[in-house]
Amino acid sequence: MNTIRDISPGEFTLWLAFFICIVLVWNWSYKG
Repeated sequence: MNTIRDISPGEFTLWLAFFICIVLVWNWSYKG
């Protein structure tokens, strides 16, 4: 497992986008 200090900017952006998508879908499902 990579630590936060070892993660690359590209991976960080990818995980951030993935996390945002999960949150948006979670909120949409919760409201629906």
